[in-house]
Amino acid sequence: MRIERLAVTLTAASLATLAGAQIQPRPAPTDTSWGKAGVTLEDYRTDAILCARHAANLDISGTEAAQTLVDATRAIDNAASAGWLTAPSATDRATSMSPNLDLGRTMAAYRVERQFGDISDLQYETLATCLGQLGYRRFRLTGEQRRRLRRLEHGSDERRAYLHSLASNPEVLSRQGL
Repeated sequence: MRIERLAVTLTAASLATLAGAQIQPRPAPTDTSWGKAGVTLEDYRTDAILCARHAANLDISGTEAAQTLVDATRAIDNAASAGWLTAPSATDRATSMSPNLDLGRTMAAYRVERQFGDISDLQYETLATCLGQLGYRRFRLTGEQRRRLRRLEHGSDERRAYLHSLASNPEVLSRQGL
């Protein structure tokens, strides 16, 4: 299983690199967070790390999205082996008539961004399930809470403490719970 997961990861990475793509996972909703009334800061952080690791280690090798990414990589590898993978000339670019493999079209044909998005969605669902099993529930952040979070550096102790102050507060969870 681990080898398959590594192969899919390497395939996805090579696809993104070959195309020069800046494919980013779909962001988690920024207007919500997760909380559990009375949770300590230490447990809050430990639980978040546990669930994030669970999501990151999700075996996606059998998913349709992963298989599509493998197929896309094979198509690009086959074209490269056959000598078809070259940079289009200025004339080719101007006329859109390149006889060479157009990576952009290949990426579009295999809907690479969608496949990465689907994998990201599976990871988010895994994260959400894990947090739910540990007793956390989603709550909606207010406009002021979102503004304050934007001013705090991601990964900082200050941001973590602020999120914890919201996530552990029973009143916030009651008023803003989903």
